[in-house]
Amino acid sequence: MADPDNIIIKHADHLLLEQQLIRLPYEQLRKNFRGAHIAIEKESASIKSAAQDAATSIMRQTADRDATLGSLDSMIQQVEALKKKLEGYAEEEERLISSLDARLTHVGNLYSFKTYQDSGYEAWSRVRLDRLMSDYLLQQGFSDSAKELAKERGIEALVDIEPFETWNKIRTSLENHVVTEALAWCAENKKELRKMNCNLEFMLRYQQYIEMLRPGDPSLFVKAIHHARKYIVPFQKQYPAKVFAACGLIAYRSEPDGDGMYSCETWSPSRWKELSDLFTDAFHALYGIHSRPLLHVALSAGISALKTPRCHVHDGERAAISSPKEERSVPTVLAHNKAKIGVTLPSYRTSDYIDRYDARETMCPICSSELNELARTVPYANHTRSCVDHDMVVLPNGHAFSKSKLLEYAKKTTMDPNTIRDLRSGELYETSQMKKIYIT
Repeated sequence: MADPDNIIIKHADHLLLEQQLIRLPYEQLRKNFRGAHIAIEKESASIKSAAQDAATSIMRQTADRDATLGSLDSMIQQVEALKKKLEGYAEEEERLISSLDARLTHVGNLYSFKTYQDSGYEAWSRVRLDRLMSDYLLQQGFSDSAKELAKERGIEALVDIEPFETWNKIRTSLENHVVTEALAWCAENKKELRKMNCNLEFMLRYQQYIEMLRPGDPSLFVKAIHHARKYIVPFQKQYPAKVFAACGLIAYRSEPDGDGMYSCETWSPSRWKELSDLFTDAFHALYGIHSRPLLHVALSAGISALKTPRCHVHDGERAAISSPKEERSVPTVLAHNKAKIGVTLPSYRTSDYIDRYDARETMCPICSSELNELARTVPYANHTRSCVDHDMVVLPNGHAFSKSKLLEYAKKTTMDPNTIRDLRSGELYETSQMKKIYIT
């Protein structure tokens, strides 16, 4: 019997996919506020100090008139510069608040639907799919395509383009052996990274130290030692093994052109890829972004729910099934052999036709060429309740339906009481031609 609970929307489960949607702009708001706060404190301290010096000079009558006017002009320029900077922060805050409001409205609309059959849910689900597609493109580095999709669908407020562009830019720079932008990002988020116990900044400084020593130029050794004292030795308590290894790199190292240079993990170029991955992990943790694209998560859940053992048949078994000597019914609900129920399937319903012309793909999305390989390693869903109607019947053409639904449709369409219509193909049959089937 069909379970009515299967069409009820479980809002809490849906929200598992929406955490990133809300947290990312929230973290951006915090960062924007912190930037404005730092700018105010820095400039106000400088202006107060200059004003106090000017006032003291005037009271002591030791100030030159032109110097005092110049000092006042300088303070006015500082205030105007601060005002312009704060206007930029205010515009960014307004944009983020507008985006956050649109996202809360989008998530809130979900609670207006009780079941998957409610009017409007399909449109809401389409918006979410477009958003997941845009996020996926951004995470794969296709920023331009993501922008076009978001613009075409009108979901710019629901897509985080700027943060992912920053991530992609820094990730690319690390893969090109440049740490400047990554260090600047660490400086902007130093407080948060410290709370996360992230060692990204240390590893970037460590890589700088390695690159100073890589050429083997003695003139760079002094610079490398100063660099180590300033940026590496202070982390001795947190990363003692790395610090001790760094101290020995000057004395014990392979020749720049020697065979052992890249066999050592410390000197290996693969460290840059590790730094790129480390930055990506820190970026995801900071903004609450799932390590896997949410499109993969949603797709995996959907594929698992639809996947059946029949969707992946071994080559040998498929060859046996495709033999023209044997005909097998397609619908999985036909648990009985066709000989037992007395139904002769037409040629286009046989497994031979299916395997030759991929007719199965028109019935099962997992059997389609687009999803079949993706679903191969996905586990089967654990169905604790059957969703199949309790009064299933099969028609002469092999199609299976609920008997009550066929009779209800015939009644609504004022058909002959002894006639039913195939809801899929539109063919007409006598009610006596229906055969009861059972699920085993």
